[in-house]
Amino acid sequence: MEQQVPNFIYRLKNVSIEEILEIDERWLQIGATDIENGFMSVTRSIAKPGK
Repeated sequence: MEQQVPNFIYRLKNVSIEEILEIDERWLQIGATDIENGFMSVTRSIAKPGK
């Protein structure tokens, strides 16, 4: 799943105008960043770096 999400976001960033009328790039980037932060948080809860 961790690899599927970046692939999905990549596809959204590279969608052609014929496929969709308008993508708000700012919100797409905010969502991508939030998802990445979520994966990092879950990983840290398991790995517990520094302990």
